[in-house]
Amino acid sequence: MSNSKISALTSATTPLAGTEVLPIVQSNTTKQVSVADLTAGRAVSAASLALTTTPLPATSGGTGQSSYAVGDLLYANTTTTLAKLADVATGNALISGGVGVAPSYGKIGLTTHVSGVLPFANGGIGTQTAANAILYTNGTPNAVSASTGFTFTGSVFTLSDASAQAYFTTTRNAGSEILRVETTGASYTGVMQYQRMGSSTGSTSNYYLAGQDSGGDRLYIYGNGDIKNKNGVYGTISDAKLKENVTDATPKLDDLMKLKVRNFNFIGSSEKQLGFIAQEFETVFPSMVDESNDIDENGEVTDVKTKGIKSSVLIPMLVKAMQEQQKSIQEQQKSIESLKDQINLLTSKG
Repeated sequence: MSNSKISALTSATTPLAGTEVLPIVQSNTTKQVSVADLTAGRAVSAASLALTTTPLPATSGGTGQSSYAVGDLLYANTTTTLAKLADVATGNALISGGVGVAPSYGKIGLTTHVSGVLPFANGGIGTQTAANAILYTNGTPNAVSASTGFTFTGSVFTLSDASAQAYFTTTRNAGSEILRVETTGASYTGVMQYQRMGSSTGSTSNYYLAGQDSGGDRLYIYGNGDIKNKNGVYGTISDAKLKENVTDATPKLDDLMKLKVRNFNFIGSSEKQLGFIAQEFETVFPSMVDESNDIDENGEVTDVKTKGIKSSVLIPMLVKAMQEQQKSIQEQQKSIESLKDQINLLTSKG
């Protein structure tokens, strides 16, 4: 049909049976358009449609919104309305606020928004660790393990588990530096080095431990067990405020004379040594001999024990013995002088 005003349409009457009409109501008057009046395929022009209200609400199938910015997202903020969530800067993610709460953009919180364990292959460690644990690769590809029993307080590292052991292992060749502890500052520099020894290295050509500072070498513990320092001083803590039950030592000269000084070499070495045999020494000074459990090649304590001598205690013993000898010498000197006087007297009467 041609474009027609509603008022020009035929007034509606009760349709005849088999007649299809489209009723249109205007000012309480119902008009009708029969199917015969419609032209098949005729388009309705946009100009003929006009909204006379605000944007179509959500309850009518619309959004209730009249404008948008690039990146806006729509969400239900009530059961009957929609709202816009504006886009934000790069690096933020859309985060659920929970059931019944509007979503928002923000940073992902590892403790609040992420669950599970991030695999090693994805940049994680693949495990949940206990407090104060140290992580290390366990030999399996893409896997780590945790060693517990450690405490960190500020910059202080402590092995806090009495049953635990700390190991630093390396496969570097003998003679290579394997551990260095170094401190540098405006007025101080200190280095402590640990070097691995070969199985048969028993000389001063290699060392186990070395200490240096800005003044040069200070301390060496050599492969043969020798200990040397720069100034040749070794001492003990000996303040009177730390001691009690102080008495004069008993005579030591006679016991020292019982000691057997031996020449020997250690098994596996041809280097000549001078010293004592612990079992012989023990028969004279048992309290100066102690023993400790051996350590096997795996670092485990064994039931085999090895005796050692507290050699440094010999120093005060030797001082005591020298005092005894000096007293004896002085007494002998007095006797000699007395004999001389008697000889001189007899000679004068001659």
